[in-house]
Amino acid sequence: MAPTSIIFLMPPPNVEFVQGFPGIPHHLPERPPAMIRGVVELRPSGSSVKARWVKIELRKLETLPGGGQLNTEIDCVGETPITLWQARNEWDEIRSQDLSFQIRVPESIPPSLALERRAGIKYELVATMLTKSKKGILKRESTQNVTASCQIVIDKHELHSAWPMYARPESSSKMLDGYTLTVNRTHQAYGPGDRIAVQTLVKNDTPQVNQVRYYEFSLREYVMYKPAGNQNGTRKMMTQPQTRTRAIVEQRIPVAMASALHPGMRAKAELSSQVPFNQRTTTVSFANRIEVQFEIHIRAVLATGLELFLDLPITMSNWTRAQSIDVVRRIGPAGTLSNPGGVPGPVTTRPAWFEQHPMASPPQGDPQPAVGGWPPNGGVDPDFFNSRPVTFGTPPNGMAPSPSGRFRAGSWAIGSLPMAATMSGLQQPSMARISPDGSMDRWPADSEILSIRGTMSSPQQPHS
Repeated sequence: MAPTSIIFLMPPPNVEFVQGFPGIPHHLPERPPAMIRGVVELRPSGSSVKARWVKIELRKLETLPGGGQLNTEIDCVGETPITLWQARNEWDEIRSQDLSFQIRVPESIPPSLALERRAGIKYELVATMLTKSKKGILKRESTQNVTASCQIVIDKHELHSAWPMYARPESSSKMLDGYTLTVNRTHQAYGPGDRIAVQTLVKNDTPQVNQVRYYEFSLREYVMYKPAGNQNGTRKMMTQPQTRTRAIVEQRIPVAMASALHPGMRAKAELSSQVPFNQRTTTVSFANRIEVQFEIHIRAVLATGLELFLDLPITMSNWTRAQSIDVVRRIGPAGTLSNPGGVPGPVTTRPAWFEQHPMASPPQGDPQPAVGGWPPNGGVDPDFFNSRPVTFGTPPNGMAPSPSGRFRAGSWAIGSLPMAATMSGLQQPSMARISPDGSMDRWPADSEILSIRGTMSSPQQPHS
């Protein structure tokens, strides 16, 4: 029988190799640290085989674009390799048996990742047995490593967008040539299908009158590859890191009938976009050769051609919000991740003029009974993250509901598609403009005015 058939790797019955929640600090005895558990099955082709040791290890493989052995860095994870069996003498007979093992998963390792051109991060579980072949008439004694391996997928659970730590108000500003662009947000982590919503303010501190022509809103992915260089022989050459930028979502939002932006006044707008459901790349910060970061890019273009822009870093998860909510509930309290103030932001208190976004953390209290004692103190209602604003009427084509969700002038904002491409039939789209007081006004379509008038003029029927 072939030597490769005498050793196998098997997970525990009815479970996976990875147990626990990698990336989450352990809290004994309620939450033990993340482990990789399994069994090494030894099945010699005969009754026994001479061996010196049996070892198990977890390997991390970081592969740069192009793949191959030269572009792959292999590291051992944790305190591996672990010796499962050791011969008392130099060589001992080993018979058919099962050797159980467990490997602790460090909290700082990067998640499994698949990128273009065979690049990415993989984990392999490798079991090795050093054997000694029998001596024959025409055959000398020799040693051989008999191995068995399987691929392990590791997800990092501190990246879930449902953690309260990522639901905190934050304000960022940038000044250029007397104009100030301020972007306010209430969430810093997203997953596939999540809606990214921000509020922008453009303030004119110059003596000239200007206008905001349009906004640009995009979600960008930055992948950095850090080669180790060629160190073969006496030649040592360190190459520069390579960065690849990809726009996941891009949209231009024009401002129809924009009012003049007089000195000292502010123009306010609410921008939103959705993360594609097929987004599978996640944030990677602790790898040696690969780094993946995400940013939202906001740009305001004025009538004079001046461009104000801000880049805000975000955390990207490869779990949908429903999946994240379920996993966060099962994990329970997890230190700073469960604290809305776990990582202080530039703004620790919500400004009086800042409107609540649908993805923001609700006020402290107990909005609804917690299940199983979680969340603590009613800090975050998981269903609140999936809520949508309730508005009056139906938005016209090409328009999206405002994050504030109030029925007022300006409660519809232009969506990701241009207005000219979404007009159909006799439907009249609404026109949006920025008023001098900084709010975003809207002229309702004729069909909406008729429906509102019809509702107001209808006599109320008495109850029977």
